[in-house]
Amino acid sequence: MDIFIELFRETISVFTGPEFALAYKFVYVTSPFWLPFFLAISFWYVWVNYIRSRYIASLEYILLEIKLPPEVYKSPLAMELVLNGLYTTAGETGWYKLYIRGSTRAYFSFEIVSLEGNVHLYVWARKITKNIIESQFYSQYPNIEITEVPDYTDMVAHYDPSIYNLWGAHYKLKLPDPYPIKTYLDFGLEKDPKEEFKVDPLSAVIEYLSVLGKGEYACFQFVFRAHKEKAKGGSWFKKTTWQDEAREIIDEIYENMENVQETEDGERRFRRSPTKGESMALERLERIITKPAFDVGVRSLYFAKPENYKGVNIPGLVNIFKQFGGVTFDDKSHNLAYSYNTLAISGATDYDYPWHDFRKIREMSNRYEIVDAYRRRQFFHTPHKMDEVFVLSTEELATLFHPIGTVLQTSNIERISSRKAEPPRNLPR
Repeated sequence: MDIFIELFRETISVFTGPEFALAYKFVYVTSPFWLPFFLAISFWYVWVNYIRSRYIASLEYILLEIKLPPEVYKSPLAMELVLNGLYTTAGETGWYKLYIRGSTRAYFSFEIVSLEGNVHLYVWARKITKNIIESQFYSQYPNIEITEVPDYTDMVAHYDPSIYNLWGAHYKLKLPDPYPIKTYLDFGLEKDPKEEFKVDPLSAVIEYLSVLGKGEYACFQFVFRAHKEKAKGGSWFKKTTWQDEAREIIDEIYENMENVQETEDGERRFRRSPTKGESMALERLERIITKPAFDVGVRSLYFAKPENYKGVNIPGLVNIFKQFGGVTFDDKSHNLAYSYNTLAISGATDYDYPWHDFRKIREMSNRYEIVDAYRRRQFFHTPHKMDEVFVLSTEELATLFHPIGTVLQTSNIERISSRKAEPPRNLPR
């Protein structure tokens, strides 16, 4: 016991000794120089978050359901064109809009939802963008139906663990953003093959959602906004874009093809022919960087009444995006260039070991937070500004969300019961 008392006294003496008094005096004397700067930075951070939150709360939002026709003949290339029409940076074009009004660029949410096994496709957005969304979808998919519907998340508006058990997660790319996932081009869908010959990776996602039973609900959310340049390496002055990062990777691949040969006259440098893997990597990267890109956040929820909750469904949610990825090399050599990127779990509501979360206090907090973030469709701004934000091109995002045809045999996805057609012109008036 005496040892602990002595240790406590020595610890206290550190804060009462002359060295601490000198340090305190130095901080006090120099405070007129650093304190105003510190307060100004803190005020600026609070102010920007406040006006942005106020601006976001002042807007009206809608949820649109997309009902598919019995047959969809178009490839995901049509969805790419829809996304091109939704690419906009309007709202952040000047300092007045940014720092006085708190304006932000528009962001959207594509959602694939299973309500007791019935699969729905939704688009969540600001109400003022409704006409733009409808015109872009109808221009590429004239036979679909778009209707405004109530928000299905109202059922968990005030999450009560006694009513629903819940699991949720965020997803993140395993490799740097420029490395692409497997897209519809890799599956040959750009050629518009017949339905019986299509291999659509989105089928696995929707098929999984369609097998949920009574009292079970699962949903995926792809929140996205137009990608803009960002600060590089924490610098306020150097800016970089996703395309700049991709070009650096391309340069590394070309540098790896540089060889040096010793000759009598000295060294001779030459570039060898790229391997098949390097050629494929260069083709993918050089194609991807020519397309618009979006900042994207992905999350999922699975919830059910306690008597209907099935924990065996969770591994399916963890691995549901594996078909969009491929073999990933973890080393830092040029072999990394051969890799496809992969969407993987970045953070879930639960914990692996009981000592990580005493009495499940953290898990319950995570549940409330992810439900609130899902309902707000927030990834980019407070109170749910997330680190799990990455960049996808229109080609990649169109692969993850697009109207799917009869290649998917399940009857549980919402479709239009009959095909639309124009009335005959010779009808009597």
